[in-house]
Amino acid sequence: TEEDAFQRIDEMRKMINDLQFHAHGQNFNISGSFGISMYTKDNESAEELIKQADDAQYQSKKDGRNKVSIFKKFN
Repeated sequence: TEEDAFQRIDEMRKMINDLQFHAHGQNFNISGSFGISMYTKDNESAEELIKQADDAQYQSKKDGRNKVSIFKKFN
């Protein structure tokens, strides 16, 4: 389900966010912005699913980064 996908990706996002790297005397943190697209009878191709997930990812970035967004088709 959409909720299951969101929860799994959000858990991954949190794990990535908790990682810390140390290099050249500095600490570095990373974060991730993720987009989810769900298969429906309206999806025409794998390429369309990928584009929708990409659009949702850019919405996550637009909303402040380090987020998970689910693609929603607006009419």
